[in-house]
Amino acid sequence: MRAPAVFEVRIETTLSASHRCDAEGKSVPSHRHEWTVAVTARCSQLDRIAIVVDFRKLRADTDRLLEELSHDDIEEHRDFEAETATPIGVATWILARLGRSYETKPYEVAAVTVGCDPGISFTVTSESAG
Repeated sequence: MRAPAVFEVRIETTLSASHRCDAEGKSVPSHRHEWTVAVTARCSQLDRIAIVVDFRKLRADTDRLLEELSHDDIEEHRDFEAETATPIGVATWILARLGRSYETKPYEVAAVTVGCDPGISFTVTSESAG
């Protein structure tokens, strides 16, 4: 018996922002990254035009959310006062915020991947994602 199909779409965008932690989570002088951000939406049933979600809307929603962090020190954002602004912390924040806005849809925000250095990225997946 074949497993049920799962369909995904992934959008990619960037975030220009600074933070004050190193790879070990220690506080260091503020430094800027061109963060890469990828968001994956998933569903088991394609919509009427055979796509997971309107990827233009998903990208616009992601870009609008990232504007809250863009060009600023991430630790100064109210949601990061008690959190470390690591790539995993940023990915978790994006997943939670986008996930809430899409939770009544026939698809889910399944994963967010954030990179802050070339060739290195971190992924957080939703609890219900495979």
